[in-house]
Amino acid sequence: MRVTHPSHPLCGRDFEFVAHRQNWGDDRVHLHDDRVHLHDENGQLFSLPAGWTDVAAADSFVVIAAGRCAFTADGLLAVWCHTFE
Repeated sequence: MRVTHPSHPLCGRDFEFVAHRQNWGDDRVHLHDDRVHLHDENGQLFSLPAGWTDVAAADSFVVIAAGRCAFTADGLLAVWCHTFE
């Protein structure tokens, strides 16, 4: 499994895939690597949003925008809706 989020410090690194789960409505992948120390005192198991890895197909908006847009339409709509709750 490869981290693909361009701003993540582990971008481009490959890790051992452990699981793909929904945690509290968040689509996440759990990865394993002895060299990374995230979330676990032993540094062996950590999770990232699935969209930050190559587990799922790339978002078509992100591909077409090619880094020229920091926000997706769905993300902006979610922020707008949240302001009126």
